Amino acid sequence: MKDNFNYPYFNKNKLSAFEKSKCDVQKKLNNFSKYVPRQSIARFVTLFEIFKLQKNIKGSIVECGVHHGGSLMAFAKISSILEPYNFNRKIIGFDTFKGFLGLDKKDKMVVKKYPLIKKGLFSEDYSIYEEINSCVEEYDENRFLNHINKIELIKGDANKTIPLYLKKISICSSLYYLWILIFISQQAQR
Repeated sequence: MKDNFNYPYFNKNKLSAFEKSKCDVQKKLNNFSKYVPRQSIARFVTLFEIFKLQKNIKGSIVECGVHHGGSLMAFAKISSILEPYNFNRKIIGFDTFKGFLGLDKKDKMVVKKYPLIKKGLFSEDYSIYEEINSCVEEYDENRFLNHINKIELIKGDANKTIPLYLKKISICSSLYYLWILIFISQQAQR
C-alpha cells in the first residue's frame, strides 16, 4: 500500500523541477532547498527548533511513529552537528514499520470523520525498516563517536513496546508526537 495522504503542495500531474533537472542526484541533494517546497523546509526548521529547546536537557529523544524516518534522521543529524561528542543522547524511534496494525473500538468517531484512517495506513510496498537501517549505517560513517550507537529503532506495536522500553531507560528529554502523551495519560488513568 502506498502513502494515502495527499500533499497539496506537490502537483502530481506536473514534473517537478527535481525530476526535470539534468543534475545528478548527489548535486540535487546537496542543493535540496532548491527543489523542496517551503513546507518541507519549515518542517525541518521546526524540528531544529524543537531540538534546540531540549539540547541542554539530559536524555534521549523519542519519536513515536517513525514512518519514513525523516524526523528521526533529522534529530540524529542535528544532534551530530550541535552536540557531536554527546554519546549519552540516543534517538529512539518506535514504529510497527508496517503501518497501523488495526484500530481500537474507541476510534470509531475518528474513523467516521477521517475515512483514510484505517488498518494499513502508513504501510508501504517495501521495507521501511530496512531502508532506515541503511540510512543509519550511512549516517554512522559520517559522525564522531560512530562506534557508539546513536539511533535505536524499536519495532512493534507501541502500546506494548513503549511500556517495556520505559522500564529500561531512565531519562527522556523529548517525546516527539502528541499521541505518546495521550497514551501515557490513558495508562495513568487505569
